[in-house]
Amino acid sequence: MKDFMKCTRKEQIARWENVLRVLQSLTPHQRRKHFDMSQWGYKNDCGTIACAAGHCSFDPWFRRRGFKGKLVAIPGYCGSEPELRFDDGSVNGVWMENVIERFFGPTEGDDSKDHIFSNETPRSVGVVIREVKARIKAMTTNR
Repeated sequence: MKDFMKCTRKEQIARWENVLRVLQSLTPHQRRKHFDMSQWGYKNDCGTIACAAGHCSFDPWFRRRGFKGKLVAIPGYCGSEPELRFDDGSVNGVWMENVIERFFGPTEGDDSKDHIFSNETPRSVGVVIREVKARIKAMTTNR
């Protein structure tokens, strides 16, 4: 996975534009039942529930660039329910948070990665789409 800070500005913007693409492509059912900004991701009887970054980690565009999520059940941990981890090639993967910052960039203010991905405030897909659009606009106007 190529670190955000080593990417060209065009590549950095493309990452955020593809977050927007992934979120806009969620079906109404996925938006209601499979989107939860308070969790990286987990599996339940209904299927996979994930935040914006979690949904991106399952998308082929992101996976080709090394941002890959996987659901892992760790025996004896959190009831052994599968939860989302970053697929680093290890059996259990690693927590998403550090990887998200490396892939989407460091904190830069209210429109930063921390505000969009690490903010556990319940938000709809529409609200997160607006946040991502603001991030892209800030990146394209602050060259």
